[in-house]
Amino acid sequence: MNLEAFVQLTPLAEIRQMAGLAEHAREWQPIMGLGIWPDREPPTSLTLADLVKLLPGQRPRIDKYKVSRISASGKTREQAWTSLLGTGAVLLILTIDDTASFLKKTKDVLLPPIKDEAFRHSALYVPLVECKSFDSARPEQLDSWFCGASLYVRESTEDGGLLIASREPLRPILESLGARLTDGSHPEWQVPC
Repeated sequence: MNLEAFVQLTPLAEIRQMAGLAEHAREWQPIMGLGIWPDREPPTSLTLADLVKLLPGQRPRIDKYKVSRISASGKTREQAWTSLLGTGAVLLILTIDDTASFLKKTKDVLLPPIKDEAFRHSALYVPLVECKSFDSARPEQLDSWFCGASLYVRESTEDGGLLIASREPLRPILESLGARLTDGSHPEWQVPC
């Protein structure tokens, strides 16, 4: 299996995350790209009209979600993503494909809906999903969005937690870690730390 590690450069924390990337750029070898929400409208550039409509104190809509692939290998890649855990920036994808094949699949799936030329020439495209992405998605859509990934792990600031999507059942693994399933209206796994 191939583990792809990405840093999500979230708009509100981007300055801090960029500083961390810059500090480790030589060893982590980041490659900049775009995170694409397959269940949302494709990205479009901000226009003057977008800015004129803003009320005082209102922020403009986010026009792009930057990601950076940690292209270093082995222990360096692992050190990069483990050092970022808890910052809201980590995105890990486990796939049977090699890097080139996986990134080609993501580009083939995520690029066609994008019409704005400003977003059509990125070095790479990565799917971004949150819990509500699953609400109305059909199984074949999920299959397409994950581009053959076996495991998708994303620190999701939108959900306030860690989003894990897997092709294989995770219940036995979670239970072996001592996790328990809550019985609320939205069941969640709680893992002791």
